[in-house]
Amino acid sequence: MAAGHKEVVVVEGVTDAAVAQALGDSRVVACVAASLSGEQVQSLRRSGIERAVICLDPDSAGDKGIESCIKSLLLAGITPYVAPRLPVGEDGDGDPDKFITRNGIDAWLQHTHLTKAQHGLRWKAQQITRLAGNTDADKQAVLLEATKE
Repeated sequence: MAAGHKEVVVVEGVTDAAVAQALGDSRVVACVAASLSGEQVQSLRRSGIERAVICLDPDSAGDKGIESCIKSLLLAGITPYVAPRLPVGEDGDGDPDKFITRNGIDAWLQHTHLTKAQHGLRWKAQQITRLAGNTDADKQAVLLEATKE
């Protein structure tokens, strides 16, 4: 709030946020457990946040968390964006704090810049289309995924 940002970057863990903040990215907040709580979302809304760039861990829990964050942010009137998936390092870890440690804060700032991110609804549409096959059953599965709440 003190920095006057209209945009935040949502990461999964407190350590991820602490490393980014300590190295100069005051936009970063942690959702913890790959999901924003209702209180967190309302706090962002009350603080005047207009956009959130979601950059969770590059794993299945992170992917599910992205979907959850998109939904809750949209309901609060905050535009969700999804940063490109973070690369996994040689140590098998792709967490934001490790990315920053390996590549530096400037690489992080570039990676999470709004121009690199895609709107949350476009991200979701791409996830759905990856399920697509050519059979009627495949098309039905896509339709069900697209319309589930």
